[in-house]
Amino acid sequence: MQKQGLQLIVTAFFAAVVVSYLIRLTRTQRLSFRFAVGWISFCLLVALGSPLLPLAIPVSKFVGVTPGVVLLVASVAVLTAISIQLSVSICKLQRQIEVLSVEVALAKVKSSHGNEQESC
Repeated sequence: MQKQGLQLIVTAFFAAVVVSYLIRLTRTQRLSFRFAVGWISFCLLVALGSPLLPLAIPVSKFVGVTPGVVLLVASVAVLTAISIQLSVSICKLQRQIEVLSVEVALAKVKSSHGNEQESC
């Protein structure tokens, strides 16, 4: 078996394992559907990486590296973009939690002042 065929089988196997795990996480509601779609799309791109290796050859010759390095850099760039997007989502959620915490604290203060006035 050629090296490229073996790479395709190995990457497809590991992509299938990760996709099945992502589906399980989504079914148990530990991962939202939106994020599952993003990660599954990335897994499919990785699985298609071996057949796309010949397309990376012109870029690798121009840059002076191997085609595998070109695909690795592309994968790292995609993962970096996903990480940035997730960081933005986390920051937005943290701001929402802070606002809700302040609103709950204010509601508790108002309700406790209302109870004190009623007892007088």
